[in-house]
Amino acid sequence: MLNKERLLSHVHNPEDRVTMVRILDKADEVLGGQPGEISDFLDPHQCRLAEDILRGLPELMFTCDGGYQGAERRRVLLCPEYLDIRLVNPRISYLQIEGDFRQQSVSHRDYLGALLGLGLRREKIGDLLPYAGGSQVIVDRDLVPYIRAQLHQVHKVRVTVTEIHAVDLVVAEEEFDEREGSVASLRLDAVSSHGFRISRTKMVQEIRSEKVKVNWRVVVDPDCPVKVGDVISCRGKGRLVLEEVSGPSKKGRWYIILKKYR
Repeated sequence: MLNKERLLSHVHNPEDRVTMVRILDKADEVLGGQPGEISDFLDPHQCRLAEDILRGLPELMFTCDGGYQGAERRRVLLCPEYLDIRLVNPRISYLQIEGDFRQQSVSHRDYLGALLGLGLRREKIGDLLPYAGGSQVIVDRDLVPYIRAQLHQVHKVRVTVTEIHAVDLVVAEEEFDEREGSVASLRLDAVSSHGFRISRTKMVQEIRSEKVKVNWRVVVDPDCPVKVGDVISCRGKGRLVLEEVSGPSKKGRWYIILKKYR
């Protein structure tokens, strides 16, 4: 049995610890004779944590697979070091949700909400790839019959759900606006209020209401420092990436450039 306490000594977030324990449980299964195991879908932060931990286990082979090159949410695949990791089936399927959305604007959030409204767990769903007439979704293979039978509408628009192949995925370049300016500090409330274009007071309320994540983790401290490369999301307002920082100026202000994804 793996010494989980030692392997997870640097993981302090309770949610992260639960997820990593599950992955190490699967690692134990592989070390005990199973030819391969797969995790649920993980966000980028969890994938990096898992990779860092599993690199310390030379008896295992592992990789992360989200169903296509550049996927954000991915599954960890595990096998003994003497086997070919490519033989481990990630059990990923691809669905296409289509409807007449000409009179109704819908977003990634609407499609995800419709799926979660069926009682599905987020960790069983990979990336969603919205387009003009619908969205493609990557899911755990076992969910396909249920989703096809139960998902009938998204934001009050009737939809049909069909299974497609990986080659049918349309992975569009994410569109974004560049937002630049100066802020008084590199605190979360200052940077995010500038990026989301709301008052700092309102931004503090959003943060304390647990609506804001930094690098896919909820942060409730408005004073939390942010740095270049950090991903900031706010429920209902989208996502930012802090691209560049320079300063401070003689007046103590920082010049920042953000990407605001549409």
